[in-house]
Amino acid sequence: MNTMKHESVCKMLLTLSLPMAAQGLISFAINMTDVLMVQLLGENELDACIIANIPFIIFFFIISGVGSGACMVCAQYFGKQDLVSIKKIMAVSLNLILVIGGLFSVTLFSVPTVVMRLLTNDQWLVVIGAQYLRFMAPTYLLTGFLVVYVLVLRSMSEVKFALFVELVTLFINIMLNYILIFGKCGFPALGVKGSAYATLTARSVAFLLCIYFLEKKEVKLGFRLRDLFIEKKGVMRNLFKCSYAVVINEVLWGLGLSLNNIVFSKTGSREVIAAVAEVGIFGQLSSVFIVGFASSVEVIIGQLVGSGEFKKLSKFIKNILFVSLAVGVFSLGITLLVKNPVLNMGKLSEIAKMLAAQLIEVNAIILFFQAISSTCVYGILRGGADTKTVLLLDTISLWFFAVPLTWFGLKIFKWPLAVVYLCTRADILVKLIFGFVRIKRGGWIKDVTGVGAKKGVFKDVGA
Repeated sequence: MNTMKHESVCKMLLTLSLPMAAQGLISFAINMTDVLMVQLLGENELDACIIANIPFIIFFFIISGVGSGACMVCAQYFGKQDLVSIKKIMAVSLNLILVIGGLFSVTLFSVPTVVMRLLTNDQWLVVIGAQYLRFMAPTYLLTGFLVVYVLVLRSMSEVKFALFVELVTLFINIMLNYILIFGKCGFPALGVKGSAYATLTARSVAFLLCIYFLEKKEVKLGFRLRDLFIEKKGVMRNLFKCSYAVVINEVLWGLGLSLNNIVFSKTGSREVIAAVAEVGIFGQLSSVFIVGFASSVEVIIGQLVGSGEFKKLSKFIKNILFVSLAVGVFSLGITLLVKNPVLNMGKLSEIAKMLAAQLIEVNAIILFFQAISSTCVYGILRGGADTKTVLLLDTISLWFFAVPLTWFGLKIFKWPLAVVYLCTRADILVKLIFGFVRIKRGGWIKDVTGVGAKKGVFKDVGA
């Protein structure tokens, strides 16, 4: 029996978005712990760790593309209650991530100094960052497996496990960061190496919890490690014709953001690097609610499409954009509320602190528009499997607007840092305008399971 017909869509949205936002908030707390504790060592150590994490940003966008594409397809299969196909998609996605994660881990462990030299001209940052990269290398494989597994579970509205894992990771990360970075409880003070050890340990425990849950506890899908080798025919074409655009989308997006970070790192100003690092942390905090909300919208729309509940879908779309306005206001308020307390916690120089405060205020305003834009593009359009439109919007807005404006503004026109940072987010307004137009015109719903609806049939379902 199709469960979609017996659940309130609003209740589903609340049930999904709150745990997703909580998960994002805990992930932010984990990252914040690393930054704050490393920041206490000094700006050099903070800058080195921030730059050394650029490869992980790229990797994370790759695995998010694989996982998000699988989640999108599986949500429609779940709307049809086709668990066999979901299990096959899980196997394909995890096999792919094991290969990609293995390549990243081996490369970063083998040649960390080469990688750091590509990211910064500062030799001292290269030395510190290379040590951090080598110790962090194994986490790429572990994190990739966990993220993709959790994203596929999300397509079936299973979000509690991910929340539990994030809580455990947070506890372990805070405890070990304190012990290993500063040399407490009889351990030597390891500095940046201690942060890497703490992160590696926390993610290893998370991975083991994932394996235990997968083998012993998960019952809705019943996927086990042995299913990595099951016959995968019947879903490969449906998965790749839809998810390839998501993977390309996320990779190009990650490269674009990383390129902007590299621009700032190449300025040679450690105050600028530290300020950009700080605003990045604030962006993570403020956007967790936006990301959680958009992700829950994506899952619900996918399930509604799969189940054929188009009356609910039409009503849902008409109301959800208004809710996104409130999410934007809330995110803006949270950013301004915590700005001064967090900035005062670290050892930033006065110049770095002043620059960071300016960037955070600019980012707070952007967040309001980001909430609406993310709901349109990553919630509604991606939920309807209109991945090519999302890819087009992301590519044009980032590579033809945000990236060129950032480079020209910083390197040629020498604009103030706040204006240059605003350029890095120029894509949001572009996606907001054209994403809304696409939804209004209709024709964005695609059945990627090969059964039922076809491209362009539901043009009357719009905002």
